[in-house]
Amino acid sequence: ADARIDLPKAHFAQQEKLIAAIGRPAGYINLATERDWVIRFKAQPLAGSPYPKSFAAQLTEKFGAQSDEGYRRIAWLREPLDHSDTFLTIPAEILLKAPDAGSQNLRAGLKDKIVIVGGVFPDIDRHLTPLTGRANELQPGAMIHAHIAAEMVDGRHITQLETDSLALKLALLMVAAVAFLIGWRFRLTSQGLLLGSLATIAIIVVDTFVFWKWRIVLPIVLALLAWFLSEFTGRYVGRWLGPRNTGRSRWFAK
Repeated sequence: ADARIDLPKAHFAQQEKLIAAIGRPAGYINLATERDWVIRFKAQPLAGSPYPKSFAAQLTEKFGAQSDEGYRRIAWLREPLDHSDTFLTIPAEILLKAPDAGSQNLRAGLKDKIVIVGGVFPDIDRHLTPLTGRANELQPGAMIHAHIAAEMVDGRHITQLETDSLALKLALLMVAAVAFLIGWRFRLTSQGLLLGSLATIAIIVVDTFVFWKWRIVLPIVLALLAWFLSEFTGRYVGRWLGPRNTGRSRWFAK
């Protein structure tokens, strides 16, 4: 834990003492929890922290994996089709007991693998993730670090358009402009509602295709908000400022 975790100073002092005694590299294990308590992103390094790399990055360096901080979203692995564990999970007591055929086979399954030792507790260090379907499916912290480490080893990543990117601002501006013209053009008819529904379907289809093809997460909520707000604005501004004389005809205001 680094300074972002609210712990007493004595706890940090004991942590530093323990890490120094072990003499091994240490990485921060903070998990980036959002306002809805769901973990979707990897925590970024904290400036000035004694732990500049994450726990998962420290684990995967020996495999030649590169930690690219530009990819903030976690590239989760889906559950296998046979509903087995996503990662081989072995109770520690099996490895600690007297060797037998079963434990030897399990030990062999760990050869040349990254092994994370962690607790799976019923009420602590359990988190909501996009994979959580029910309350009893909360992910243990160790499992989340396993997903992050696997992503780095495999070279998988998910890109997200940030709200401050120029490309996103231009795309939202274009969506808003088209929606405004549609709302103005059909301000006196009910066709605007139909076009709004078609636009919603089109935005969802584009978002799905882009994620499937390039693993890019588009801000679908912002796009829908831009469309509907601009369409309603065009509709009501058009009714207020549009031509009152029915004899006048324009391509955008009939």
